[in-house]
Amino acid sequence: MTAFRDPTVRVWPSTLIPNEVSVKVERAAITGAPVLYGRPQTVLSSAGGWRIIYSDVAFTGRNYGLYRQMIAALAGSLEPIYVSTFPSLYAPFQRAQVTRPITNNFTSGFGFTSGFGFASSTSDCKLAANVALGATTISVNNSATAPVAVGDFFELGGRLHLLKDISGTTWTIWPPTRAAYSSGDVLEIDDPRMLAYLDPGSAAFNPSVQFGALGSASFEFVEARW
Repeated sequence: MTAFRDPTVRVWPSTLIPNEVSVKVERAAITGAPVLYGRPQTVLSSAGGWRIIYSDVAFTGRNYGLYRQMIAALAGSLEPIYVSTFPSLYAPFQRAQVTRPITNNFTSGFGFTSGFGFASSTSDCKLAANVALGATTISVNNSATAPVAVGDFFELGGRLHLLKDISGTTWTIWPPTRAAYSSGDVLEIDDPRMLAYLDPGSAAFNPSVQFGALGSASFEFVEARW
């Protein structure tokens, strides 16, 4: 397994922006029935996963067609998609007050008329050792450009993780790794995403539309295969 996303999987469009994003932990703990004395038993499970909710995704004009395209693609929860936590305001590169690196222009050598090229993610945050499936601690060489801190999200191969604790190069994370990874694999820390499916019960299928063109809808995504 590598720490790269599957290029055949759709990525949530950057122009469909939700007014509110909720990143929820799902089924990490199960609580028993009420008891006469004390608190009911709570069973913790490493099988918990993520649920990301995009509330009030506004669409108008050509975005209306993009919204309907997304519904057609994701209906029936048959096709996965990479969805973001929209952490740009709090991402490590923002805290470090650095811009995302500018990589090469087109293969022809030409760039955009604005003079800018393509932006890429910070690439110096890497695994320092191999990681097994189901690991809750990983060894990482943190980024020198934009250091990751406790409470940050990061991505490994389309899987979203939360950094719980740092002790030197040892990171404690949640949820456990969904696959095995190799030393040297790069962690996505600028724009972490997760592989997800649209919840069939999502309100995305019941948009609010005014004047036949202005509207909004809410999407609920659940992490794939956990």
